[in-house]
Amino acid sequence: MSDIFSGDIGTLIRLNVGVDISTATITKIRVKKPDKTIVLWTATVGGDKMTLNYTTKSGDLTLAGRYQLQAYVELPGWKGHGDIAEFRIKSILV
Repeated sequence: MSDIFSGDIGTLIRLNVGVDISTATITKIRVKKPDKTIVLWTATVGGDKMTLNYTTKSGDLTLAGRYQLQAYVELPGWKGHGDIAEFRIKSILV
């Protein structure tokens, strides 16, 4: 992934969950921001049926620093979380 900067909009976030989630009824990404707040992004299932996709919007990446991401999926008969991934957001020049 190329560098991501604070305030970027339209950045595609993809989390590979390692199993077919095409029948998922709920697909979320839990996000822990650098200030330790946790938000939920509503994701979609990717074309490969094994990834959660989310495109960032205004206000999603406002802080520079480390972001932690965790998939949350509900399937018929199962619901749970995936591994934790992380990335860093760089500051812009001011």
